[in-house]
Amino acid sequence: MFVVPATGLYEFHYHCISSKNNYMSLALVKGNSVVNGFNKIRNRVHTAYASNAAVLQLTAGETVSVQSKYSYVYLVGSVNGVFCTFSGYMLRSTGPSIG
Repeated sequence: MFVVPATGLYEFHYHCISSKNNYMSLALVKGNSVVNGFNKIRNRVHTAYASNAAVLQLTAGETVSVQSKYSYVYLVGSVNGVFCTFSGYMLRSTGPSIG
């Protein structure tokens, strides 16, 4: 979960891989509201890949996260290999920071 340190315009990206024949459903969430996502992506033969991004105007203290509403989502990754990522950065500051 990302806690917004300063009011401004932010860009977020998330990328994931799921194991073959399993579902992948993820959403970018601002507070308690879904911004965007993908639902029940599945490839019966190969691994499935999905990505999404958003540019959001945020206020200091708000939260942004990637979540799944399903318990049966199987994402690929290990201690030595990260295959799912969530990243973001500020494009422009437009207000105060968290003290």
